[in-house]
Amino acid sequence: METSSTQLATTASVLSALLPNIPGLNASGKLTSLIPISFFERLGIQPTFEQQQDLSDKTKGVLENDISLCRWRDFRQDSALMGDLQKLFTDYQIVAFSDWANVHNGSDLWYGLLSDVIKPLRRKDFDFIFYLGDASKKLFFEVDEILDIISEFSLYGRVTFALDEVEAAKLWALLNGENPETVQFDFNSQGARKKYFSLFNTVNIAHLIIYSQRQAMLFSQGAQFEMLRRSENHDRPTHAERGNFIDGFCLGLSQKLEVSQCLALGIIAAGASAESGSTISPEQLGTYASKWLSELQSTE
Repeated sequence: METSSTQLATTASVLSALLPNIPGLNASGKLTSLIPISFFERLGIQPTFEQQQDLSDKTKGVLENDISLCRWRDFRQDSALMGDLQKLFTDYQIVAFSDWANVHNGSDLWYGLLSDVIKPLRRKDFDFIFYLGDASKKLFFEVDEILDIISEFSLYGRVTFALDEVEAAKLWALLNGENPETVQFDFNSQGARKKYFSLFNTVNIAHLIIYSQRQAMLFSQGAQFEMLRRSENHDRPTHAERGNFIDGFCLGLSQKLEVSQCLALGIIAAGASAESGSTISPEQLGTYASKWLSELQSTE
């Protein structure tokens, strides 16, 4: 695949605009949760907060049990836990839902959180990020149900939906009566773009992100944006890299950056963490972004 001059110029322009903002990023300004991180992992939520240990005895009793097979009603019955959740989400703006396809009872849990925690707050300013995962693991009616649930989240804030190109192809096939295990289309073809845009229109969302081995696309109402990934990153993203991408994207949202810069910051966070093999600092993000920009400028 040849890289177009437009893609190079666009990516370089976004990085140039982002770089001055990176030194001021505050990745440590997290809210504090009384609830163990393992509980949010059970819900399929990627926490962007820190944990304290002083829980009520009743809540401790619930969470010390095996919650791997719990449904939302098992949690809803605990008024102390519901109170702790509502206190946290009163100040919690960015909620990242991760890998629905591998979350047991994921639709039940996500809808329960929406109904019993988010709706009663009567807020409309959340940012929700949904990573669906491999929809071919689920039945059609299950996929249709979770897309309806995601659409309902949009009543309470801005929704971003993220998939890699393989997951996007499988989801499109499942929704259009084709075999998700055999469907293929070229990420860069006009036909693929039409299919991605049809996915965007299927769900009531603000943004759809599709990323491939070489680049990422962002679809919004009436607009489409594309940028490259760094030349070394030509493998399909791993689970850890997806998590770091979401962390970087959420960090950009928390700093009120433009969505194109949030996308770039997600790519940078995934690449920098893979390169360093550890948790990354703003300095490491800046170094990675500077190297990437220099490579692009030498290619132009």
